[in-house]
Amino acid sequence: MEINQAVSTIEAFVDTYAKDTAGWKPVEVKILPSSDENDTIKIWFNFGPSVAEDELPALKQQFTDALKAAHPELSAYAWAVRAQAF
Repeated sequence: MEINQAVSTIEAFVDTYAKDTAGWKPVEVKILPSSDENDTIKIWFNFGPSVAEDELPALKQQFTDALKAAHPELSAYAWAVRAQAF
């Protein structure tokens, strides 16, 4: 799978995941191929000020685990996942 297709797959997954997962409502999402590394996809979530900083690691891990389970074909790429609340 080509990297831009992988990005599209992740974008579609995020839309479905956000609808199906209680408490998982980022206010902003960016998913882009890395300009620094050819095999890395950068995934960034802003959950807004209503989410506590100490909740972010669990939200990030929950998403990463679900994406791996749903799309094992994406394992050819590294994911740089970042979650913030502001």
